[in-house]
Amino acid sequence: MMKAYLFFFLTIVFANPGFSQLIKEYKKMGDVALSQGDYYNAIQHYRMLIEKDTSRLELVYNYAEACRKYFQYDEAMIMYDHLIKIDEKGKYPLSYIWLADLCKTKGQYIKAKGYYEMFVSGYMEKNDYWYKKAAHEILALDTSILLKEKEEKPLKIKM
Repeated sequence: MMKAYLFFFLTIVFANPGFSQLIKEYKKMGDVALSQGDYYNAIQHYRMLIEKDTSRLELVYNYAEACRKYFQYDEAMIMYDHLIKIDEKGKYPLSYIWLADLCKTKGQYIKAKGYYEMFVSGYMEKNDYWYKKAAHEILALDTSILLKEKEEKPLKIKM
């Protein structure tokens, strides 16, 4: 029942342009929750805003961050992927790193390597920690890919 009231309230709020201040407050509450490590509530606040507008880069990034830190990896991957597609100016380059890390965590090594390579090819600060991390991960993933291929091949024993 409480969800129905919340939905009704938010429908009125988002439908009425006079409530833009309330939208800013929702964003602020999400930002505070994220900064305090309250990822669950950050997700709830950002989700309500993103359901209405998925084009605001900062909201998408913060939502993806909250999902990643709350171990909702599938949702975080969807949002980082969406962000990479709409971030034409490259404002959030770490999206590639986080998406690659999540792919690696899920055993999707080839995909992870591709995202690290995209990051390295577009990142200008070659002496930066993130550049060095991505370059190292690319090399490490070559080994992981080889090991996974060997693991997937059944062992043949002659009797």
